[in-house]
Amino acid sequence: MTTRPKIQLPATTLERFMDIAAIGFSLGALLLAAVHFTGLPDQIPTHFNSSGVADGYGSRFTIFILPAISIVMALGMIALSRYPHQFNYLKKITPENAPFEYLKARTTMRVMSALTALMMLVITWDVLKAINGGGHLSILFWVIFGMVLIVPLAMAIFWKQS
Repeated sequence: MTTRPKIQLPATTLERFMDIAAIGFSLGALLLAAVHFTGLPDQIPTHFNSSGVADGYGSRFTIFILPAISIVMALGMIALSRYPHQFNYLKKITPENAPFEYLKARTTMRVMSALTALMMLVITWDVLKAINGGGHLSILFWVIFGMVLIVPLAMAIFWKQS
C-alpha cells in the first residue's frame, strides 16, 4: 500500500455549515421524539413499505432509534473526515492533487451526513404523522431520499479541479 500525503487542511465554511446542519437535524429529531413521547401509543410504525405505507409496528421507545443513529452517524462522519488520507479514491493521490481530492472527499462526506440527518428527521416526523392517521411517508422524504442518492454522486462526477 502506498503512503498518501498527510496534510492539514482547515475546514471550509461549507464543511462547518454541513457539520452544524447534521448535528442540528439529529438533535431536532431527538427533540421531536422526546416532546411527543408521552403522547405516543404503545405501538408505533417502525417500517414503511416501498409505497411509503406503514407496514411494521413496534414499541413506542423505537421512536428514539433513528435520532440516536443520526447523532452517532453525524459525529462519526465529523471524526472520520479528519483522516482523508485513509479514504478510498478513484485516482492516485499525489502531493499535487491531495489538497483538492481531500477537500472534495471531506465536503462530499459532510453533505451526505447532513442530508441523511435531515432524512432521519423527516422520517421521525412522518412516523408521528402516521400515528395520527397520516399513514405514509411524505413527499419531502422522497425528495430528500433522492437528494441523498444524487447529490454526492453529482459532486464526485462534476466537481473538477480548476
